[in-house]
Amino acid sequence: MEIARRQMMLASLGFGLAALALPVLSRAREAPAPGGDTVDQTASLQAAIDRAALSGIHLILPAGIYATGRLTLRSGARIRGVPGRTILRSRGEAIFKVEAADNVGLSGLVLDGNQQALDRDGALLVADNVSGLDIRKCHFMGSSADGVALQCVSGRIAGSRISRIGGTALLIVECGDLAIIDNAIEQAATGLSLSGAPDNSSVVVRDNVIRDLYLRKTLLHSGIGIVVDGGAIMRGNVIDGAPAYGILIGEDTRGVSFTKNTIRNAYIDIAVSAPLSRTDAVA
Repeated sequence: MEIARRQMMLASLGFGLAALALPVLSRAREAPAPGGDTVDQTASLQAAIDRAALSGIHLILPAGIYATGRLTLRSGARIRGVPGRTILRSRGEAIFKVEAADNVGLSGLVLDGNQQALDRDGALLVADNVSGLDIRKCHFMGSSADGVALQCVSGRIAGSRISRIGGTALLIVECGDLAIIDNAIEQAATGLSLSGAPDNSSVVVRDNVIRDLYLRKTLLHSGIGIVVDGGAIMRGNVIDGAPAYGILIGEDTRGVSFTKNTIRNAYIDIAVSAPLSRTDAVA
């Protein structure tokens, strides 16, 4: 009798757990299947992203290519893919736009600009006034302009890769409580540009590898590993292959610190910039 009662309890518990799991599984199935390069999946992806965010669950995208225009990420949006195999390919716009949101997460996604001219946002991911941005194990590639552009953002970018970028791989403006850790940046005009951190705040840039940069005469800064103007803690980064400067420090040295960084194959390892106009820089 005791064994029978225990079996009934276990069966009941199993049924209860299955019932709890079913809504999550059914919602996960709402993710669109990859359609390749020719099918515009902007609308179906946006709908799936919004549903998942409202439900408080991750949207899981299977491996494959998703051709898409601009997708808006609202608070609570979290998207997971298969690292290196879930590819969102731009149709000529920024792939992700995030504004006035919190707790937004991306992992295991490839954002491919396909070397097209991007729209007015000029980056594969654009985030403005966002708290708790969490990007892990993503690959941003093939942008004719910038890779990731952040303004007034807190959070973390870790274990990701940014490559084949026509402008700045990672552009950070007025951000605080932001960590950039263990990322690889390669084949960009500028690796990382950081400016205007709020008072009593900083951006931590640690254990990143920035390499194989190139010069572009049409950019104010190019061929530079890191451009920093205030509020940055930089430790353990490797810069290899900067035809201009390894690190260029702006006029605002408030809260800037450098420890155990390695610079190789740079024209000038570290320099402090004088005020320049865009015309002066291009000439």
